[in-house]
Amino acid sequence: MIVKARAGTGGPALARYLEGGKNEHAEVLELRNMDAPNLKAALFQMDALAKGSQCEKHALHVQMRAAHGEHLSADHWREAADRYAEAFGLQDHQAAVILHHQKDGCTHCHLVFNRVHPETLKAVHLSYNYATHKELARKMEQDWKLKQVSSQKQDGKHRDYSNGGRNETEQARRVGEDIHAIRDRIRTAWEQSDDGQSFTAALGEEGFTLAQGDRRDFVAVDDNGHVYSIGKRTTGANAAAIRERMAGLGNVPTIEEARLAIQLAKEEEQKLERKQKGKKGGEASAANIPGAFNQTAEHRYGKGERGQRFYISTEARRKAWEQAAANRIERMRERHARQYEKQQQGFEQKANLERGEVVQDFNHMQRHDLTQDLLKKQAEELAKEYQRQQEQREKWAKKDIYSNYYAENRTVLDQYKKERVRTAGGFKTQLREELTRQKQQAAHVGATNDNHEPEKQEQKPQQQQEKTPADEYREKMQRHRGQRRTRKPER
Repeated sequence: MIVKARAGTGGPALARYLEGGKNEHAEVLELRNMDAPNLKAALFQMDALAKGSQCEKHALHVQMRAAHGEHLSADHWREAADRYAEAFGLQDHQAAVILHHQKDGCTHCHLVFNRVHPETLKAVHLSYNYATHKELARKMEQDWKLKQVSSQKQDGKHRDYSNGGRNETEQARRVGEDIHAIRDRIRTAWEQSDDGQSFTAALGEEGFTLAQGDRRDFVAVDDNGHVYSIGKRTTGANAAAIRERMAGLGNVPTIEEARLAIQLAKEEEQKLERKQKGKKGGEASAANIPGAFNQTAEHRYGKGERGQRFYISTEARRKAWEQAAANRIERMRERHARQYEKQQQGFEQKANLERGEVVQDFNHMQRHDLTQDLLKKQAEELAKEYQRQQEQREKWAKKDIYSNYYAENRTVLDQYKKERVRTAGGFKTQLREELTRQKQQAAHVGATNDNHEPEKQEQKPQQQQEKTPADEYREKMQRHRGQRRTRKPER
C-alpha cells in the first residue's frame, strides 16, 4: 500500500482532476459531514468554509494505491479513509472519498479532507506526516494480507541507478536508443575493471570513449558524439571512489577532442570503404558487361532503328499511374479518418468539463454542426480528386482513339506516299516554276477584267440603286473604322 498526501487550495482544478480523465472512470464513493449533491458542490462548500479561517491551503489531497495486482473492495477503501481520519484527527472534518477505475482493472482511491474544522475554524497541522503514512500503510498491508511495498531506500549494492537524468534520457530517445541499456553497458565496463586503464579499454569495447567532463570528472562519449555521465547513477560509486580508481590514468582528452578523434576515425573508415567498394565495383563491371554494350547503337539495333529497352511502355506507365492514384485515394481517406478522430477526441475532452443539461445540449448541437461541416469538406475534396483522375483517363481514352485510327489507316497512308509523283528538280526549280505559274494566272485575270470593264461600269449605277439598309450600315461602319485608324493620338 502506498499512501501520500499534499495540501492545496482546492478549487475547480482539483474537481476536474478528481472527476477522471479519458483513461479513468471516477466514482464518488462517499461525502462526509456535508450536504452536497455532487463532488463539485462538495469542494465548493469546503472552499467557502475555509474562507472564514486563516488557512491558505485547506484542501488535503490524499492518494492511496495498493500494489500492482491487488484489488480492494469499496468497504476496504471506506475503512482506509476512517483509519486516515483517525490518525490525523479529521473525523469531524468535511471529506470526500473518490475511486478511480482504470482500464486495466486497477483501482486507487483519492481522499479530500478539509483541514479547517467546521465549528472552531482551526486548521489541523500535518507536520512530519511521512512516518504516519508509512506506519498506516504497513498496518493496512498486515491486516488485509496485502503485498508489502517497501518504503526504505535500498543500499547501493542492489539499488538501480539507471533511473533519472532527463537530459540523457531525451538524448538517447532522439537517436532511438534505450538509456537503461546504455547505462548497463557503462556499468558492466566499470564492474569488469580494476583501474583507469582497464576501465578505458572496457569502455572502448562497449563503444565509448573516456573523456573529461565539464561539470563531472569523467564522462563517456559514444560513436555519435553524445555524452553520458560516469557517476553514482551509472556505476554505483560516488565521485571520490571514481577519482581514486582513475588516479593512475594519464592524460584524458576533453569532450571536444574525443569528438574530433571519433569524427576523424569515421572519415578514415568511410574513405577506406569507398576505396574497397570502387575496386570491387570496377572488377565486377569489367567482368559482367557483355560485348554487345561495347558496340554502337547502329550495330545493336540496326540502322534507323531506335532502342526501346531504355523507354517505359505506355501500358506500364498508365499502370503505375493507376496504382499511384489508388494510393493517393487511400492516403486521403486515412487522413480524413485521423481528422475526424482528432475532432471527436477534442469534443470528448471538452464534454467532460461541462455541467448542466442546457449547456450540454447546446454544445452537442454545435459539435454536430462542426462534424457535418468537416464531413462535407472531406467529401468535396474526395470528389475533386476523383474528377481529376477521371479527366486524365478520358484524355488517355481520346489519345487511344486517335492512335487506333492512325494504326488502322496506316497502310493506306503509306500507299498514298508511294504513288505520289514527285516533281523533278530541287527547291529552287520548284520555286521558279511556281512563280511563273502565278504570273501567268495574274495576267489571265487582268485580261478578263479589261474585256468586261464596260459591263461593270454600266452595272455600277444599278448596284448603287439596289443598296439595302444592311449595305448602308456596313459602309458606315467601314468609314468609322477608317477614321479611327487615321486619328492621331492625343497628347
